[in-house]
Amino acid sequence: MKYEYKFVEVALRRGIKTRLGEAFNRCKEIIIEEASNGWRLK
Repeated sequence: MKYEYKFVEVALRRGIKTRLGEAFNRCKEIIIEEASNGWRLK
């Protein structure tokens, strides 16, 4: 069985206004977006 891999860059803001958990929430949004296109996180 062959697998196809997709790498997605997660652009994060850095600075004093960056909120705790912002990186996690952005990753979660990307996973949900990609799942709607048929991709699965393993």
